[in-house]
Amino acid sequence: MASQNSIENQLKEITHHLKIVYSGENSKESDKWLQHFQRSTDAWQVSNALLLIPDAPLEVSFFGAMTIHYKIRLDFHELPEGSIQSL
Repeated sequence: MASQNSIENQLKEITHHLKIVYSGENSKESDKWLQHFQRSTDAWQVSNALLLIPDAPLEVSFFGAMTIHYKIRLDFHELPEGSIQSL
C-alpha cells in the first residue's frame, strides 16, 4: 500500500495530468501516464482518496470513479480479502 506522502504526490500528479488532458493541449503523454496509473496497484487507494476530496473538480472525481470501476472489472484479484467488504 502507498504511504500518505506517496498518495499526496500521486494526487498532485493525477490532477496535473487531468488538467492537461481536459485543456485540449497535446495530451498523449498525460493520457498514457493516467492509463499506466490505472493499472497500478496503488490505484485502488489513490482513487478512493480522489473521491474523498471535498469540492474536487468534476474531472478528478470522475477519474477516481472510473479508475475504481476499471479496477473492479479487471483487477479485483489484487484486493486483499479484508478490503472487499468495504467496497
